[in-house]
Amino acid sequence: MRKYLVMLFVLMLAATIGLSACAEKKEPPPPPPPPAPAAAPADNAAKAAPAAPAAPMAPAEAPKK
Repeated sequence: MRKYLVMLFVLMLAATIGLSACAEKKEPPPPPPPPAPAAAPADNAAKAAPAAPAAPMAPAEAPKK
C-alpha cells in the first residue's frame, strides 16, 4: 500500500512541475510613453489681464456690552 502512496505522490509532483512549466507566461506591460513636452507660448499670444485688486476689508464691529 505504501508503494502506491509514494507513486501517487510522485505522480502529483510530476504533474505539478509539468503544469507549472507549461503555464502561460504573461509578458510585463510595456512602459508608459514619456510625457509630451509642453508647448511653448507663441510670441504674439495675448497677455493675460492682471488680476483685480481685492476689495478692502470692512471694519470689524465693536463688541457689544
